[in-house]
Amino acid sequence: MEFDSWEERELMPEKVLLATDGSKDAALAARAAVDVCEGTDAELHVVHAGQSVPTACLRTFMRAELKNLGNELLEEGVKRVESAGGHVAGAHLVEERAADEILDLAGQIGAGLIVIGSRGG
Repeated sequence: MEFDSWEERELMPEKVLLATDGSKDAALAARAAVDVCEGTDAELHVVHAGQSVPTACLRTFMRAELKNLGNELLEEGVKRVESAGGHVAGAHLVEERAADEILDLAGQIGAGLIVIGSRGG
C-alpha cells in the first residue's frame, strides 16, 4: 500500500489481533485481517477465547476437554490465515470472558486493530 504522507502511515496499526471461533464469519474475518496486514506490513496475532465452565463440579472434568477444543479452533484459525497468504506472529489461547480477555490481550501485545467476525442479524 502506498501512503501519501508519513502521517497516513502512522495511522496504520503495527499489530493486528484476529479473534477466531471456528465459524464461517471467523474465516471471513481472517481474510480481512490478512488483507490489512499485507497492506500495512502489520504483525498479525490470532486469539481464541475458550469457553469457561459454568459450575465448579464440572470444572475439573471439562477444563482439559475445553482447552483441547480451544487449541484445535486456534490452530484452525492460524491455518486459515496461512492459507490466505498471511503470516501469524503469535497464537494465543485465553479463557474466561471472551470480550475482556481479547481486550486485555490486545493491550498486552499493543494491537492497534482487533478483527472479529460478525454473528447474527
